[in-house]
Amino acid sequence: MEENWSFSDNLIYKKGDPFLELPSKVNKILVLDNALVILLNYSIIIGNRNVYCYDFNKELKWQIPPPEEFHDQNDFTGIYINENALYAYNRNGVEYLLDKESGKVLCSQLIK
Repeated sequence: MEENWSFSDNLIYKKGDPFLELPSKVNKILVLDNALVILLNYSIIIGNRNVYCYDFNKELKWQIPPPEEFHDQNDFTGIYINENALYAYNRNGVEYLLDKESGKVLCSQLIK
């Protein structure tokens, strides 16, 4: 993560100043060229769509589409960049390749 960005509980900070307050605890953020991809802790309020992308003007660009449902909880537990591609991983062992601009699922596969 870039040194300009940090998080604690449900707040994201830019250079130490509060930048964005979210409805649940932040688990991880990824800094893209023009936006932040945020993984929130699962909660009943958020449900299984707990990956968001906000631009640097604090505007919501996208929220991850609903995942395939295998159980009661199908939330996402990880986000990462690999070879400049954005991925999200959910509790059921399914990895999703996401379009960085729209959040659209480009493909998914069971890896667990």
